[in-house]
Amino acid sequence: MTAAFRISGPGGFICSIQPSSGAKLEELQAVVMRETGVPARGQRFYHGLTELQLGGDLAALCPAPGHDQVELLLVRRCTQVSAEDRLVYLQEIEHLQAHEVDDWLSSAAIDALYDREIVLALVGLSGHVLCQVPADVQVEREFILAAVQANGFALEYVSSELKADREVVLAAVEQNGLALIHAGQELRADRQLALAAVRQNAHALRYASPALRAHPDLLQAADPPFLHILSCRPIGLEVATEILVSADVDPTSWMGAAMGKLLLHTKDYYECLGGVVAQAAHLLL
Repeated sequence: MTAAFRISGPGGFICSIQPSSGAKLEELQAVVMRETGVPARGQRFYHGLTELQLGGDLAALCPAPGHDQVELLLVRRCTQVSAEDRLVYLQEIEHLQAHEVDDWLSSAAIDALYDREIVLALVGLSGHVLCQVPADVQVEREFILAAVQANGFALEYVSSELKADREVVLAAVEQNGLALIHAGQELRADRQLALAAVRQNAHALRYASPALRAHPDLLQAADPPFLHILSCRPIGLEVATEILVSADVDPTSWMGAAMGKLLLHTKDYYECLGGVVAQAAHLLL
């Protein structure tokens, strides 16, 4: 049976771990990351004066005489990025596509995830980068605010507390209205927030609370008005008719666009779209 491990840092005791039989260093790293928030790539373990290596068999380590646990020292890797390295990283990121971010991170030095400027540049490409930054950074409100300003969809990866933060959500939906889907339930029922989201992207209307989806301010926020109807079927034919009657537009201009939209949507939209076309015909008579 593999001995238990007592892990300490320069500041004192961190945790004790009883790894499974045949466990490797990676198992310790995963546990320590849960306990401390330090990413696995930022961890260095020492047994005495020897640094443990990835893939090493923990069963080979024995407690010191008189002890029932193996004592390990955890040291965090250097997380300071030099100005020169930061410039190189940012230049590389400029040429990345969103699907290339994970591969880039796997080859980058651990310090890249501790540099806010680098992380924000990566978040602009892929919001899920927030899952990989240190835990203390993930809850730093001002940093998260900057992150959602760079990529509204990064809101998906922030804490529940920050998803309920009105300023954070507003910044997210102003960058990408569709980020409203990741807002807390109460904020999805906030008319001003929903309005900001719909103004940025009319399709965000479908993510507002049901009570807001037929609100006149939201229905009129985008141009042309048929986009609301096509993108949010729960509005229904009655509201569709109301907005078409009140909209100050020439029906000949949007009816053709609506018919073209028909080709792009599934049959779930046909009933509502049929009502739009019928109402347009009525207005033209």
